[in-house]
Amino acid sequence: VFSVYYLGIIFLSVNTFNIKELGLLHEVFDDKDKLMHFIQYFIFVILAFFAFKIDANIKNFISVCLFIIFSSGIAEFVQLYLPNRDSSYMDCLYDISGGMCGFFIFLGINRICYKD
Repeated sequence: VFSVYYLGIIFLSVNTFNIKELGLLHEVFDDKDKLMHFIQYFIFVILAFFAFKIDANIKNFISVCLFIIFSSGIAEFVQLYLPNRDSSYMDCLYDISGGMCGFFIFLGINRICYKD
């Protein structure tokens, strides 16, 4: 599930959709771009925790943040050269904040459910 989700993120990041073909879908999500970036990486980090059974500690927090920065940065860099797409450092910041929130939510739930 994690791999398919990540491939979906990559596909959506580098695809040059024609806005006219998207129609209603574009109208619904057009003004929710930043929210979608946040949610996409929030879910991504949660899936990573379940897929790889990652311990919630500071070392893994830094690793997750670096991976999100790298992944989001590459996607935004590629979008610089794609027609019909715009690249924004704000999108990258929303990706990072979504991933960090996913980490902390998972950490909180993990600590509540699995007290030692």
